[in-house]
Amino acid sequence: MDNHDSLIEKLVDSGSKESKMKDRKYNKEEIYVSLPVSKNFEIEVAKVSWFDREAKYEIRKWKKDGTAGKGVTMKKETFIDLLNLLKDIEIE
Repeated sequence: MDNHDSLIEKLVDSGSKESKMKDRKYNKEEIYVSLPVSKNFEIEVAKVSWFDREAKYEIRKWKKDGTAGKGVTMKKETFIDLLNLLKDIEIE
């Protein structure tokens, strides 16, 4: 395996496991919605800052112990666009 393959393997492994998210520094500045999805998990729509960076808007699965799962992160403009699109959906 050459250095290029090794780097790709490290990048893929570093982001692939939920348990590694537990050690990452985050600050939930505001939680808009929290939906319980099971005994141990909930989905939150929140404004979150990771590693002291500018906060962004997220829809993310969280364990009750604070461990972050997979989610979607977006800038304010994209979040506003999503909210506007969701308003227009008719569910039968």
